[in-house]
Amino acid sequence: MGAIEMMQGHFEEARGSFKEAVERHPNIPLGYVALAQTYMKEGNDETAIRILIDGRSKVAKDFALEYVLGFISFEAGKQEQALEALKNAEELGPDVPEPHLQLGMLYMQHHQWSEAQGEFESVLRINPRHAAAFYQLSRTYERMGNVDKARQMATEASLLTRTQREDAIETEQLRLGIPANPNQP
Repeated sequence: MGAIEMMQGHFEEARGSFKEAVERHPNIPLGYVALAQTYMKEGNDETAIRILIDGRSKVAKDFALEYVLGFISFEAGKQEQALEALKNAEELGPDVPEPHLQLGMLYMQHHQWSEAQGEFESVLRINPRHAAAFYQLSRTYERMGNVDKARQMATEASLLTRTQREDAIETEQLRLGIPANPNQP
């Protein structure tokens, strides 16, 4: 019920549903994540963080809980907390690109270019078509003084973004019954 209420933008109602779920099943991490997201959607990151930290103390280590805690902490400027949670998420889900991408961004903020490079390269090992990782890697190479490699990564990011956009448009046209090529019947 809470998920439906969230999709409708009824955050207070969703919050009530998720609180009830957490009370009934305090050992399920997803309840804390969902509850925290109701606050995050309203810009109340501090409360979201408190809920996730509380959940952390009540459940076994969980990828989603750690990732969302890291993401919100990063957005809220709590760098050390973000670093710890994102590293935990990375450990729990080594084949998921998002924690690597967020860690790379965090390292960039601290001018730790080789660490950022390593994280963005990890994203690309997992998903070789991750345009955002190519873009951030180009920025990292630029900061490291490797202009040729920066250009190469920026070009790849641009090509992937364009291709992915064109693919999305074509998929939507097919879904709507519009021919991809207007010259076709």
